[in-house]
Amino acid sequence: MTSSDHLKAFFSAWMTHDAGKMAAFYADAALMEDPTLDQPREGRAAIERYYREMFSALEHPKHELVDHAARGNRIWFEWTFGSGGARQPRVSYHGVSIQTLEEGLVVHDAAFWSPRD
Repeated sequence: MTSSDHLKAFFSAWMTHDAGKMAAFYADAALMEDPTLDQPREGRAAIERYYREMFSALEHPKHELVDHAARGNRIWFEWTFGSGGARQPRVSYHGVSIQTLEEGLVVHDAAFWSPRD
């Protein structure tokens, strides 16, 4: 699978808001880092819980790929993210993530962005 194919599938799955579909992209011992997390999420089960909690807390979440680059088993990608609009004010963010893949699964996922309090 090419980096473009991986990201197309990843963002398509994200837009279903299905935590199980998202967790399937990660290796059993994957590590996820995000500025909103007090500590990294370790393992597919913890990452699935993260997605389940996030999707249930957000109103109309939308995540879009802007651009990407790849070399070897690493993919750098720029994205936008937004939620809210009906019950909550609409917020939007812009960031970059780096994923490292092994055997087609994400083993490390690090997001870089500035969340608002």
